[in-house]
Amino acid sequence: MDQASFDRLTRLLGSSRSRRAGLASLIGALTAAAPAAGTGRKRPSPEGACGPARKDNICRKDKDCCTGICDIGLGNKNKDRKGRCRCRSNGQSCSEDRNCCGTKMICIGGVCGDPCVALGAVCTGADTCCAGTCGGPQVSTGRSGRGAPAATCCLAISESGCNAASDCCGPTGSVDCIAGVCASTCKALGAVCIVSDVCCAGACQSRNYPGVGVAGDPTICCVSVSQSGCVNAGDCCDTGAACISGVCKLPD
Repeated sequence: MDQASFDRLTRLLGSSRSRRAGLASLIGALTAAAPAAGTGRKRPSPEGACGPARKDNICRKDKDCCTGICDIGLGNKNKDRKGRCRCRSNGQSCSEDRNCCGTKMICIGGVCGDPCVALGAVCTGADTCCAGTCGGPQVSTGRSGRGAPAATCCLAISESGCNAASDCCGPTGSVDCIAGVCASTCKALGAVCIVSDVCCAGACQSRNYPGVGVAGDPTICCVSVSQSGCVNAGDCCDTGAACISGVCKLPD
């Protein structure tokens, strides 16, 4: 209490006002002078590792906790003292999945982390792939594989670590895993092909002059009119077509 507050309190007690008023002023002055309760103290989080209530996280031993970790406090030698259930964050050490915070994080190689999606498995942009990236389309979903294509965790062309063609990014039939490295198996635009070949773009067909196939011409990988994927006019199936913004078009 400062000097001004003390003087004001003295005048109040010495005046004709009731003792009750003086006592109320005294309590108010003392309350204002006292530090706020709990100032500087770290309060426990309302959400604990094993439940929202404080009692859900009280423990004396590791086995008392759903996480298997009871934090008694460093240097505490009092066995009767209660501790709190804790969990390990991303990157911290662990011995089992339940040591890690959250429902998604698991113990990987003795360290807490987010589980990864295996190569070849369907994924979304929010997933972490064990290797490669979430790309595609790779796999058709739905009955008999006729559904919309879905992305998978896959390796790009020339990346190593694959075990099968399904580990590589690209439509089925256009990529393969050769000696652990992803490689393209599709035919380039302009390359001679047969119907069973997979073209990197377009389809395997004979060139038209224009719109009419010429007997004896070899089939090549080329892009039809109004189809996208060309780089220049030579990629178009129809002679006389132009490649405009990646689309083969015949002149008007």
